[in-house]
Amino acid sequence: QMLPWALVVMLLGLSGWLASQHMHHRRALTALQSEADFAKLAARTATAQLHERTLIAEGMINQLRTELRPNIDWPHVQPLLLKSSLSNLSGAQGIALWDQTAQRGLVAIAGLPVVSDAQDYQVWLQLPSGPVSVGVFKPSSTGNARLVFSQPVAPNTVQSVAITLEAHGGAATPTGPVVLQGHW
Repeated sequence: QMLPWALVVMLLGLSGWLASQHMHHRRALTALQSEADFAKLAARTATAQLHERTLIAEGMINQLRTELRPNIDWPHVQPLLLKSSLSNLSGAQGIALWDQTAQRGLVAIAGLPVVSDAQDYQVWLQLPSGPVSVGVFKPSSTGNARLVFSQPVAPNTVQSVAITLEAHGGAATPTGPVVLQGHW
């Protein structure tokens, strides 16, 4: 007579253990589903941000083409996207246009922080012989700026464009942090 009761107790214990395992796995599944939902949302957000930045860059290029059409020999223009590797400037971006034939260029920037009167942003062309300054600028209150420049250089020697943060008036060589940069 003890055997059936022992079997009942054992089955009740097993049922309790199975129920606790079921609840544990259900909580784990719910947590994994929440993480998957969050990852999907993050992926959609990143895709939307990338699409938005692409549209902004395309818009900047098209606007510059319209404004500069009579002054630039477009078949000889090399466009370059300028990006920041600094986490606090992830929203900053720019476009550099370089006309090898005319040895003229333009930099258009969006999203740069405004700087104090004691600082300027400085644009550099990287040549095999080293960096060459082509000008300084301050962005508008909205973080936008444009700089048109001419720089006589040997053909096909401009390797990259960089923008640094320097003391007011600029520097003879780059000393401040590189805030935007692009390489051909």
